[in-house]
Amino acid sequence: MIHIADHQPKAQFVDIARQQLAGGLLDAMALELPEEYRYLPPELIE
Repeated sequence: MIHIADHQPKAQFVDIARQQLAGGLLDAMALELPEEYRYLPPELIE
């Protein structure tokens, strides 16, 4: 289960998505990221 606090949903979403990208659970195309972000290492995406 993923818990997202009300006060920082965007930052927490980005952190969760970055972790899932790094773990191979999520593909950059699934997030509809702009082209320049699709090939960046997850730790560089903000």
